[in-house]
Formats: sequence, C-alpha cells, structure tokens
Amino acid sequence: MWSSFAAGAPVHARVSPVPRVTTRATRVTRAWSKPSSGAPPKQRRTRGALPSLGGQERSGRIGQSSIAAAATDEPQNKPTLSPAKQMAHKPHEFTLAGLTTTSRSDRYDLLIVGCGPAGLSAADRASEKGLRVALVDPKPLNVWRNNYGVWVDEFEALGLGDCFSNVWPKARVVLDDDDPNGIQLDRAYGQVDRIKLKNKLLERCVARGVQFGAFVVDTVTHEENGSVVVLKGLGNTPDSDSESDSNDVTTVHAKLVLDATGHVRKIVEFERDFTPGYQAAFGIVCETEEPHGFPLDEMLFMDWRDGHLDAKFKAQNNDHPTFLYAMPFSANRIFFEETSLVERPGLQFDDLKLKLTQRLAARGITVKSVQEEEYCLIPMGGVLPTLPQRALGVGGTAGVVHPSPG
Repeated sequence: MWSSFAAGAPVHARVSPVPRVTTRATRVTRAWSKPSSGAPPKQRRTRGALPSLGGQERSGRIGQSSIAAAATDEPQNKPTLSPAKQMAHKPHEFTLAGLTTTSRSDRYDLLIVGCGPAGLSAADRASEKGLRVALVDPKPLNVWRNNYGVWVDEFEALGLGDCFSNVWPKARVVLDDDDPNGIQLDRAYGQVDRIKLKNKLLERCVARGVQFGAFVVDTVTHEENGSVVVLKGLGNTPDSDSESDSNDVTTVHAKLVLDATGHVRKIVEFERDFTPGYQAAFGIVCETEEPHGFPLDEMLFMDWRDGHLDAKFKAQNNDHPTFLYAMPFSANRIFFEETSLVERPGLQFDDLKLKLTQRLAARGITVKSVQEEEYCLIPMGGVLPTLPQRALGVGGTAGVVHPSPG
C-alpha cells in the first residue's frame, strides 16, 4: 500500500526512501444510511485488531496504527437518515526527510512507531530535547480524521492554545429526565483543529531534523546496544489509497523504540492477556433543516436522558445506557455523537445509530446533510505494559486512556 520517493526538490506529501536490503522484515468517514431492521450483525474481534467496519482506519478518538492488523467483519445494512456529503481530506503538504542509510553504525536515539497525536507529539518533544528521532507510519501525512475535544486550560498549558477550531465558554451534563437543566460546568471546552495541530507538530519536527518512513513494522528484535526494527513498504504513497506490488523491506537501528500505535498490542509486551471493555460511539457532523436549538455558547458534554426511546431501547438502556455528546457550531451546523461509556463487548454501531435517530426525532431535528461520520471504539480497562522491557509505549499503548471520556 505504501511506497517512498527520492529526495530532492520539494515533493507534495512524500517521504524520501531508504535503500532496499535483503533482510526479512483509526473515525472513517462513511455514508449515513437508514437504520436496518432486525439485530445488527456480530462484529468479530481478534487479538491485535480492534473491531473494524472495513476500509481505511476508523474515525474516532483512537490513535493511528502502524502495525498491519488482522481484518475484521464489516456490518451489513448500515443505518442512514440522510444522504452524506462527505468532507474531503487532503494530505498535509510537507517535504519529509527520509530514513538514514547509516542507522546500523549511527543508531537513532529514538524510533517512534505511529504518527497519530501521541506519536507525533512524542517526536516533537524528543527532538526539542536534541534527540535524533525517526518516525514510521504507513501514511505519515494523512489527515487525522478524529474529532478531538479537550478542556481549554489543559491544552493551553501545553502551548497549543492556537489549535482550536471552536471554543465554548461552558459545558453541561444532564443526568436524567427529572432534571432537564442538569449541571453547568463553568470551564471552557474546545474542539481541536486537527489540521492546524498536526501542521504545527510536523513543522517543528521537520525543522528539528526528525526523519520519516512510510512503512509498517514487521519485527522488532532487541540486542545489547538497542533494537533492530524491520520495516515493510506496502506499495502506497502517503497521499494515495491505491495499492501496488511493492514489498520493499528495510532495517532500522535505534537505541529505543517507542510504540504509539494505539491499541494494536504487537510491539509492547503486557503483564497478561486481557479482553478490554470498549467505549463505542457513532457521531455525525451535520447541517439541520431548521435551527437545532442547542445554545451556541455551551457544549453538551453528556446527556443521559432516555425518555425519547421506544420500549425496546428503553428496556435495553437500563442495562446498557448511552448519552448524547454535542458540539454546536452554528444555528444549523452541529456535531452529534451517541456514546456508550463502556461495555464488554462494546455496543453495536447500528444500535448507536438507531438511538441517535430516535433522540434527534424526539427533539424535532431533521438532518439535511452530513459532512462527516465518526465511528469511535476505545478499549477501556486494560492492563499496563510489563516493566521493565526494551520497547516503551505512549498514548493508548501505555494505557493512557481517561476512564470516563476515553
């Protein structure tokens, strides 16, 4: 799926190569469809791969994976309310320095696997400290498709206060139908501008000499002075979805390997095998026919009310509750997301779509068009990585998952 290109004049969204050697080595936007009748099909789960809807990486609050994971089944008859007009996502435009050909004799201080927010942030911080850093990911310049929400003060403390697309001065939590006003949270909440954030981190990494490779990891072997990582190119350019027959293999040497692949669990070792619970959510960025009625100066953090549900879902909701998460952008444009906090196994996306459909209908909201869909699945309640070990984890790999919002 991925290939690399020669360095030289600036090239749009491409990475310089390393020579071939003989050694062996997520929220996808989708169409919004009508709710299907009957029970949604079962999603098969395998170790090393989260439940998937097929195609490219899912959208959602989940880190990107640089490890090839096992395929999983795709639900059929996916629910819809209105035709989707999907938002285009062009790759970031940077000329990235390719991996060096001399890493055997001059090891990288740090090799990071995964170019999601955790991996790219780690490359930013490590290169700021003067470390020699390499980062590998099948598509390092792909746009992050996830919708990220954060408390403004926490993001500003990281020096990222210029990376918001929307900010609400307050938020609200509604627990039940007995108190529809709920609890006001006098704390600013922001939607991260994922384009601006990744551009900012990439710009700093490029300026500090971070080197990139468009590869997946095949094997990691630890030796006395560091680690040997065998990488495979999958015949794809960083800004293309087309495949070719390229199977380039290369080897990189590093003093330390940092796993930022999310929840794939193929590099870092864990204390024991485990089956996590899952936070599952289905969301849409949409335009409504009439004003949606949500206050524009307030973000709805959680609305647990279920009085709008039909008898079937009302009964299910007693044991498997879900809540609405909403970000109003204008009078007619808003992000809705129906979320299951944690279940084992995770709730089906079809059920979440149906519950969101009923919730919007009860509010008299008609969806005119959908710009983005988000399928979010976050493992919750896993075990920690084994310590000590030669490969370290960061982000989801290290269990750095908030116990409530994921």
